Amino acid sequence: MNTLTTTNQNIIRRGFTLIEILIVVVILGILAAVVVPQFTNAA
Repeated sequence: MNTLTTTNQNIIRRGFTLIEILIVVVILGILAAVVVPQFTNAA
């Protein structure tokens, strides 16, 4: 088994890609846009 290939795959698997981070930020932004007005109207 080639240890170099296995090591490279483990490094890639551990971190988040830029696209994954952007997707999470967009989802959080949408949730914040929906939830924040409800709290401001209730107060």
